[in-house]
Amino acid sequence: KGPLIIATPMRSQSGRSKSYRPRQKEQRIQTSQPKSLRRKLLFSCFAFVGSGQIEAEALRRRPRLALAQDIENRRWRALLTESAAQPRPATRRDIAPMAESLVRAFAREPFHQWMVPDPSAWAAKAPRYFASYIKMIRRDGYADTVGSGQGAALWLSPDKPGGGMLSRFQVPFVLWRLAGQRFSDVWSVIPLINRHRPQDPHWYLDIIGVDPTHGRAGIGSALLAHGLERCDQSGKAVFLDTLSADNTRFYEKHGFEVTANFTLPSGLPIWTMVRPPAG
Repeated sequence: KGPLIIATPMRSQSGRSKSYRPRQKEQRIQTSQPKSLRRKLLFSCFAFVGSGQIEAEALRRRPRLALAQDIENRRWRALLTESAAQPRPATRRDIAPMAESLVRAFAREPFHQWMVPDPSAWAAKAPRYFASYIKMIRRDGYADTVGSGQGAALWLSPDKPGGGMLSRFQVPFVLWRLAGQRFSDVWSVIPLINRHRPQDPHWYLDIIGVDPTHGRAGIGSALLAHGLERCDQSGKAVFLDTLSADNTRFYEKHGFEVTANFTLPSGLPIWTMVRPPAG
């Protein structure tokens, strides 16, 4: 029990009594405030010191964590790049993106610029042309792609060097929709190229192209190597034609040899190349 406290009423000037708080209670309140403040200050000091230690430890570990994270990111990027550049057979869903990639790949190719001089006409007609052609190749040969259609390689097999019967009827119509008034000039190029094709059954690399936005990523080489592996398993030669001298050097690295070089009626040069069968 605490000491007995008697509150003595006081008289104000107006004559009314006025009570007051006991002094001992005021002292208790005053003495309790510094204790709570000391506790708060002590707790905040410990918290500050602890946070400083945590930050120091984080700073010490940060270089190692950053290095580990960088190694992990590089590994995932390598895996994604490897999977994206892995050739595979094209599906129906790949036809549209493959066609768009070929449109961009051949937009500045000299022969196609001569065939369709107007860029707006090329952008309007070429997607439908390549999509139709990919469908025919999937039916009569092999159509390979990578990723989500960033590249395309279209092969005609030895048993159907000119495509199937249905394709032989479709190709002139599909080509006419693209070439328009220059259809006859374009069509006359086909027999000129066929003169230099091997007499024995062979593969024909009809079209290979990569979206320029994904250039220099090894997609073209991966597509070509994938198709050549299939050709080597059959023991047959491979034929192709190109209108670029730079492309001949690229194909020579994969075993092709130039068999002819002549000028088309359009005035553009063309090279035919053959890769002997493996073994």
